[in-house]
Amino acid sequence: MNRDRVQSEVLDKTAEIITTMGDKVSEYLGEAYKTVAKEIADEIKNFQGKTIRNYNDAMASLNEILSNPGLKVYKGDKDALVNAWRQVNAQDMAN
Repeated sequence: MNRDRVQSEVLDKTAEIITTMGDKVSEYLGEAYKTVAKEIADEIKNFQGKTIRNYNDAMASLNEILSNPGLKVYKGDKDALVNAWRQVNAQDMAN
């Protein structure tokens, strides 16, 4: 009986340590991704293309493409859309 109790206590303590570490790592990475997402969004030139002029245009175009994958995209707008997609991914990772 004593052995079972000791094993149970060890497992409980191990689970507690793992949970605490997971929370700390998650908190740290969340902040790091929030910083990255903000940096991407703050650089206005990341979202300028042939017809896309700002972040809002890029996000609107990205939403159109996601709802209609067959939609044609100007070659000059591809970089702006890729950067918008990266910003969305970084923002998701931050949350």
